[in-house]
Amino acid sequence: MIRIDAAHLEPWAIPFRQDLHTAAVTVRQRRGLLLVLRDQDGAWGVGEAAPLAPHTPEDLAVAHEHLLHAALRLVGLTFEPTLPGVQAAALAILGPHTPGSARAALHTALLDLAARRLNLPLANLLQPRPAPHLHANALLAAASPEAVAQEVRDALHAGFTCFKLKVGERLPGEDIARVRAARDAAGDAAALRLDANGAWTADEAATLLRAVEACDIAYIEDPVHPRDMAAWLDLRARVATPFAWDAGLRGADDLTRAVHAGVCDVAILKPAWTSPLDALRLAHIAQDAGVEIVVTTALDTAVGRALALHVAAALGSPLAHGLATARLLAADLASPALPDAPRYDLPQTPGLGLSRLHPLDTLRPPDAHPVAVGAPAIRRAPGPRAPLPFAPAARW
Repeated sequence: MIRIDAAHLEPWAIPFRQDLHTAAVTVRQRRGLLLVLRDQDGAWGVGEAAPLAPHTPEDLAVAHEHLLHAALRLVGLTFEPTLPGVQAAALAILGPHTPGSARAALHTALLDLAARRLNLPLANLLQPRPAPHLHANALLAAASPEAVAQEVRDALHAGFTCFKLKVGERLPGEDIARVRAARDAAGDAAALRLDANGAWTADEAATLLRAVEACDIAYIEDPVHPRDMAAWLDLRARVATPFAWDAGLRGADDLTRAVHAGVCDVAILKPAWTSPLDALRLAHIAQDAGVEIVVTTALDTAVGRALALHVAAALGSPLAHGLATARLLAADLASPALPDAPRYDLPQTPGLGLSRLHPLDTLRPPDAHPVAVGAPAIRRAPGPRAPLPFAPAARW
C-alpha cells in the first residue's frame, strides 16, 4: 500500500529554440507545472501539466488552481500500486470538471510512483505486454519550401522515414509548394503526413489536397475546424486523402461522433492533454471501430515525452508516433531525456524511466513560486531505495 506523504508543485518556463508557428498561435516558450509526489518510504513520482491555450480549453492558471486543490487532498491518500488502484485514487482526488492537463499531471505522477514501487516500466502497468519498440515521425515546420526540404534531408540522414508537415498558417499556394518540396526531398518511399490544426474551410482544404494528390499524403490531421462536422463530411466527399482526428484536444463523445460519421481514419492521442488513463479510453473507442492510433507529445518536456512513449508502447500501434520533439526546447527538466530518434526501445527502468529532475532555479518564471504540501520527507537524506529526484542545486 502506498501513502502519499508530500506533494510539490513547481512552475517552469522553457523557451523554444525558434518560435513555433501553428495555424492557431505563435509559441515562443513552453510553460507548465511539475507535480512531484513522495510516499512514506521516500519513493517518488512525477507528472507534468502544460496546457497551451487556445489549443487547450484551459490555460496554465486554471490548471494550477486545480492542481493546488488536488495537492492539498493528496497528502495522506493511500492506494494500491496497481492500475485499478491508481484509477480509484484519481477518482477520489479529482472533480468532474478537472481540465485535461491537470488530470494528466496527477495521473502520471500516481502511475510513475506506483510503477516505481513495483519496479516496472510505466507501460507495463498500463498493459502487461507493451510493444518493445516504437517508430517516430520527424516534425517539419520551416517556412519556405527550401527550408522544408533541408529539414527533410537532415531527418533522412538521422534515419527518419516518416514526416509530419505543419500547414494552414500560410497562403494555400505557399503550403502547396512546401508539401511538394517535402515529398521531392523525402522520395517516394517515405510517409508524409500533414497537420492543418483546423485552419481551412472545406473549399480551401479540397483545393490544397487535390493540388498535392500526387504527393501521396498518408493523412491530413484536422483539415477543418473540429466542431464543424458538416465541413468534415463535405470534404470527405470531395477528396480521397485519409483524415486524422486530434482526439487529444477533444473528448470521448466527439471522437465517437467522428468515428460514427466516418471522418476519422486515424485518432491522434495526446496523453499530456487528456491524461494517460483517458488516452486509454479514447484508444479503445478508436480501436473498436477499426481506427488506427498515433500517440504524440504536446511539445512536452522530458516528463511528457516519456509519458507519450509509455502510452504508445502500451497501445501497441505499429504506426510512427509523434515522439521526436526534444530539439524544439532550449532546455529540459529531467534525465535521461528522450532524444529525437526515428526508433525507440521501451526503457526497462521503473516508472517513466527518469532518474533525476534538473535544478529548476533558472527555469522558474519570476512571477511564479513553488508550493510544498505535507511532510518534509522530500528534504530528508535519501535511502538506498529512494534516490533524491532533484539535483542538489534545486531548492524547495
